[in-house]
Amino acid sequence: MDDSDERWVLIVPVDRLYLTEAVDREFRVDRVRFVHRDKLPYVRKKLGLGVRVSELKKHPWSKELFERSSAFAVVRGSGTQEEVEQQCLGLVREELALLSLSHLGYSWRKQMGPVVPTGEVSHASMNYLLARSRDMTGRLKWQRTAPLAQMDLDGRWKNHQDNVFFTKLLRILRRDTEVRGGWRRELRRASVMLGESVGSNDPFKSFLWNMVALEMLLTKDEKGEMRDILPRRVGALLGWSAWWEADNYEERITDNYEERIKNAYKKRNALLHQGRRDEVTNQDLWFTDHILVNVLMNLVSHPKLFSSKDAFVEFSEKVEAERTLGVTRPRVRPKDLRFIRPAKPDC
Repeated sequence: MDDSDERWVLIVPVDRLYLTEAVDREFRVDRVRFVHRDKLPYVRKKLGLGVRVSELKKHPWSKELFERSSAFAVVRGSGTQEEVEQQCLGLVREELALLSLSHLGYSWRKQMGPVVPTGEVSHASMNYLLARSRDMTGRLKWQRTAPLAQMDLDGRWKNHQDNVFFTKLLRILRRDTEVRGGWRRELRRASVMLGESVGSNDPFKSFLWNMVALEMLLTKDEKGEMRDILPRRVGALLGWSAWWEADNYEERITDNYEERIKNAYKKRNALLHQGRRDEVTNQDLWFTDHILVNVLMNLVSHPKLFSSKDAFVEFSEKVEAERTLGVTRPRVRPKDLRFIRPAKPDC
């Protein structure tokens, strides 16, 4: 029988994710809904499951599936089995990356990790022997290779996401908040890339993905040196003031922010084009993480002002013009643009 118009449901067990009552034990990112195992029987019709979960568990293969995790990703699609499998698995991976993005600004880098399908990351540690060559005396050592802490979607997590950027970002991606279609798609692509940065154990990949996402969010195909354009765009959005060099911070940043961004872009080029991994430091990664938290927070908190990439570029050019003219009371920047002070880096 032709299955080209058949409707399908993909159910994927998910590691390191715990859904609490604070989110009603389920959470929708965009197309994918994450559901606690205990709630699946109560929402199975909404999810598109044509039979009871208890019936599914009667089969040995499906019983084992439903016992593998406390959280499941569920997404629906239509078409042939092969088409739906490829499309829906891709959606699950993308939206797991989006969920990982909620770590940014919420957790330390050493606590961050990917939210992935069960079994995809099989080892969180490694054992090795370090010994003297002459007599092979030494000791076996253990080193963690990935964070062990799970992502708890609890009240603390929800309050943070509501107050910073993630909840507002999802409203845009779900079309609950109106922006231009091209801008919404670009926000999604950049956010997926940032989620992969957050979930990566490779600091060099994370730094590079951060820089690429920053360019995606703030620049267009335009003439000029990107090392000069990026600091102006970030400065227009965040309105750099004495906040950044606060005296009461033990690890305060004393360098000029423009030079720090230019330096980060220089290191991005050296890493991308010359493989210069030695130049990128944990401080560089922390700096770009913090810039991106503030950039995302302001972009998604003002959807009418930043309804498209063109609207943001126009805004930044007006801010730059006021700065050039020495305007003492700027009129372009809204007073409710925010800047979160940098916390002490975990590096």
